[in-house]
Amino acid sequence: TLQKMAERLRKDVIKKSEAMKRRAAASTHYRENRIIIPTALVDAPILEGIDMEKLSEGVCHIAKSAVPGRGGNCIIEGHNLGEFGWWRPEGPFNMLEILEQGIRIYVFYNGKKYVYRVKEKKYTDIHDPKLYDFSQGERLTLITCTSTWNPTIYTEKRTVIVAYPE
Repeated sequence: TLQKMAERLRKDVIKKSEAMKRRAAASTHYRENRIIIPTALVDAPILEGIDMEKLSEGVCHIAKSAVPGRGGNCIIEGHNLGEFGWWRPEGPFNMLEILEQGIRIYVFYNGKKYVYRVKEKKYTDIHDPKLYDFSQGERLTLITCTSTWNPTIYTEKRTVIVAYPE
């Protein structure tokens, strides 16, 4: 039945999330730059610069933004499900909507591990001049399209997650 399928899916998600959490917490570094958010089932490479090809391979560090541990705003963008459609793989940030205050985000960057905690989730327009905030104050900002739950609709709204070092 549908109820049994939903329960099986819920258990699978919890199991996968817990495994990701254990792996991220135990790891001290990765060879490649990577972001792991167990709660949102994110485990993706961080690529430098942003373009459509890179966005199809992982998430992208905005070149003008700070790098982790350097005192500024590290901005990372990624696709959500709406950018791909139902017939293609999911985007790495398709579940950012579920993040709440206090959730841990693990970033492995240039051989070091950084742990952040979500402070806020907000929604803004793509044309908002504050979307790409390059000001000082160490933090991590994740940006993705706000989901419309319809893969054929492009939205100019963005979901923005702001997290601070733990």
